[in-house]
Amino acid sequence: MQGKKFYVKAVTQAGYRKEFEMKSAFKLMMLMLCILIVPVFARIYHIPEDLMNEVKANQAALQLAPNSADAHFELAMSYGYTGQIEKGWAELKGIPHYDPQYAPKVIEKYGALTETSPKEWKNWFKLAFGYYFADQKDKALECFQKVLDIDPKHIWAMGFMGLLEGERGNTDKGIEWSKKALVIEPNATAIHFLLAEGYRRKGDYLKTLAQVLIVGRLKSEEALKR
Repeated sequence: MQGKKFYVKAVTQAGYRKEFEMKSAFKLMMLMLCILIVPVFARIYHIPEDLMNEVKANQAALQLAPNSADAHFELAMSYGYTGQIEKGWAELKGIPHYDPQYAPKVIEKYGALTETSPKEWKNWFKLAFGYYFADQKDKALECFQKVLDIDPKHIWAMGFMGLLEGERGNTDKGIEWSKKALVIEPNATAIHFLLAEGYRRKGDYLKTLAQVLIVGRLKSEEALKR
């Protein structure tokens, strides 16, 4: 009887072991597939010429007024809607040093501009950041939605909506916004990174790794071509 129990236990353990090995092999196969597929997508996002010229103009303005909160904010915004997110956040983080009460000023200025020029998406984009840093995230989302009402294919508005939804604990909505943006522009590095973070929060580490690999390859391409 004991021998029978031992046999059953051994067979069961062997079955578990085999199942684990099969799952591990499948995950490894999928990972290798991701690695092989990633180079296909390794093309950089093309920044529209008019927006790139705006970035350059704002960089020049900042050089002339390095202590201006306005100059830092305008450069941050132009970085934000050209996909240079890391640079944009770096500029935004420094603004409180020059003006600790800057967010209400952004809300006042761009709130007025959205009334006089409601079809200018940049006003809504900038107003969204005023609300974001005033910790009024619902209003920030509304502003980004206004951007999409004007320009339904604005991938960076989608990306920031995904970021906000993720911060509010709505991970699935955040992932959905990221996917929508990547359908329009599959080479948006920052949105791949955002999608990776969404998958990480859900514990889907295979998909997280796939997105991280895409980010790494896109960054390498950007470093070579810009």
